[in-house]
Amino acid sequence: MADAAPRERWSGQFTFILASIGSAIGFGNVWRFPMLAYTHGGGAFLVPYFFALFFATIPVVTLEFALGQRLQKGHVALLRALSPRAVGLGWASVIGTFTIATFYSSLLAYCVVYLVGSVQTPQPWAANASQDDVAAAHEHFLRGVLERTGGFDATGGLVPHLAAAYFGVWLCVCAGANGARAIGWMVKVLMPLPFVVLGAFLVRALTLSGAGDGIALLLTPDFSKVASFEIWITATSQLFFGVSAGLGTLTTYASYNDAKRAVLVPASIVCCANSAFSLLAGVVVFAFLGHAAELRGVAPTELVQSGPALAFEIFPAAVALMPAPQLWAFLFFAMLLNLGISSAISMTSPLCVALAEALANGGPRARALVATGRRRLALVGVVHALGFAAGLLFCTRAGVLYVELADHYVVLLLTVVTALGECVLASCCHGARTLLKELHTESASAVDRLAAPLLAFAWRFFIPAVLTVLLVATVVGEVVAPWGIHGVDVPPWALALGWTLGLGPAAIAVCAAFVLRPRAGGAGGSARPGLAAADGARAVAEIEFATPNGGTSTASTASKV
Repeated sequence: MADAAPRERWSGQFTFILASIGSAIGFGNVWRFPMLAYTHGGGAFLVPYFFALFFATIPVVTLEFALGQRLQKGHVALLRALSPRAVGLGWASVIGTFTIATFYSSLLAYCVVYLVGSVQTPQPWAANASQDDVAAAHEHFLRGVLERTGGFDATGGLVPHLAAAYFGVWLCVCAGANGARAIGWMVKVLMPLPFVVLGAFLVRALTLSGAGDGIALLLTPDFSKVASFEIWITATSQLFFGVSAGLGTLTTYASYNDAKRAVLVPASIVCCANSAFSLLAGVVVFAFLGHAAELRGVAPTELVQSGPALAFEIFPAAVALMPAPQLWAFLFFAMLLNLGISSAISMTSPLCVALAEALANGGPRARALVATGRRRLALVGVVHALGFAAGLLFCTRAGVLYVELADHYVVLLLTVVTALGECVLASCCHGARTLLKELHTESASAVDRLAAPLLAFAWRFFIPAVLTVLLVATVVGEVVAPWGIHGVDVPPWALALGWTLGLGPAAIAVCAAFVLRPRAGGAGGSARPGLAAADGARAVAEIEFATPNGGTSTASTASKV
């Protein structure tokens, strides 16, 4: 087959790291991390969180960077190159990631509504004589933004302003999902804003009475809660979700990078930047929680319920304590949109890339659909239009309940399943010894070579064993004590929907593994486990670390789609 157009490239390693950080640092750092820490006892959550950061997340991200850079393929094609039977795992990852984008974008629609309200005087969530700031923010979020009227059974139709905002969010995501150049430009311009805004909130929070009590709750672990399986898998899945591990984003981004780049140091930078920003957001949220709890005369743990309300009630109340509240409200919600849209782009891009690569390797009619740049853009538009239509459920008057349902099951289960599958696939199909040998070559960076034995052990034994135990314990726990929302009746069909969203994409991987039969020879065959026969020599060459003094043809060969 004739060579396709050269694969797009990041302008440099710095841009690649920034884009990966942009994918990692998202709305979930400001909303989901503090929410989970609040739900699981503050400091108790940090113990498994930092353990999972260094012993699971960094190794998995390193693996994804290595595979993406060396194979130079989108996520589905990459896993197919390792094993034809693993194509289902690739589709499970990119479809599951796209599913997350549908409900994740509804939270960004909330941000749009708050952004519009931030420039009003008085602001819609401003307190009055009969309410304090937190109570007023709660009332506005529930009645003014969500217009919530019932439970799962009563969707109540679309909320017009949320549906309009949701449409605008998808337009922005679609515009940004047009390749490495568009993403690289966005992250260079927008990445500094979140740190500036949260830094200002932190300075203000530290001057408030009661802030120390809230921060102490976050940083003081209750070791009696650390023994729970639930807190360990929740912390691990939050990290995987935060950095997009196992979801196809990082392998796709790494495929735009030069095949000769180091992998461990960039992976560590991305993971640590994600966790540092999460901790910064957590300190800010808990400081304001401590202050608000002191004003009410209650413990910080009794102030608000978990869920999206934590961000959309605490921060609007915090804005009221800032000088020039209109300015800071605008900057804060603009920051959330910046974070969220960057992450949403990283969630939709893997599916677009996978579809484009599948069509490009199909029959003449399929190839014609992506034969030109305009047609590829049209494919991106169609995919995003379908995502918008599928997510309108989250813009109904019961939409926030479905957001919490999808957030619980998809993030908790899918991220762990796909990361587990990747480690097993890379170790068994490609071979842990082969990976170890590649990381020991002269071409790898000194850090990569030194860490090779630990990485190989983690990929082959430690991570699969730990994730399997946590996954089994979680499934059993969810069956014994089904998930619920305080004060809301969760019907059995809603729980079934949650399980379907969480494990449905993973079922694709299982079905494909049993249904697909590798052909002897040809594009789909396998000369040995892990590498397609017709493409085996090229795949081996691509995954090896090219020599710094001009390894031969890896870059030129791998730069073709």
